[in-house]
Amino acid sequence: MNGLSNARAANPLASPLDTTQYKVIVTNQYGCKDSGLATVNVWKKPTVNAGPDQRIFEGESTMLNGTLAGTSVSFAWTPTTFMLNSSTLTPTVSPEDNTTYTLSGTSELGCGTATDDVTIRVYKKVKAPNVFSPNGDGINNTWVITGIETYPEATVKDFSRIGLVVLQHRSSEKAWERTDNVKTVTIGHDSYVM
Repeated sequence: MNGLSNARAANPLASPLDTTQYKVIVTNQYGCKDSGLATVNVWKKPTVNAGPDQRIFEGESTMLNGTLAGTSVSFAWTPTTFMLNSSTLTPTVSPEDNTTYTLSGTSELGCGTATDDVTIRVYKKVKAPNVFSPNGDGINNTWVITGIETYPEATVKDFSRIGLVVLQHRSSEKAWERTDNVKTVTIGHDSYVM
């Protein structure tokens, strides 16, 4: 018998994987029979899955794909910042920065809590200055690209008016300044030597 230690014993140990109803049949020495039903309720612990990590561009939205299992389990998302419909397993989110959302499932029968995280990586809009003149006059001497830090594997190249590479570095490096191994640029030159 499913989940019973001994189906012929008067007091078997029942350990079914799911809620199971057992039928007990009793026969005496005279051949008289009677039967009864015994139900063993199995309360399953909560399990949650917040879904796969996702990537979006700044200003976009995406739907989280949470799932929940267990017996009498309630759930909650945290944080609910930039989240629509936080009372569903599939809320829409539009975070401004990289954000990790946590899905928590709690048994209302005292069988514990489970959590899982999903990270939304937000790629920022890149804004590069259209002027760069590292000539020491205090105007536009530093070249800073805002938002580039969200692309750590990118390579930044700056070209002169005639197509020569003036600057090349990894996006994770600091802003380029006139003092970074640059020979002084004289008026009339349109390229810089590093």
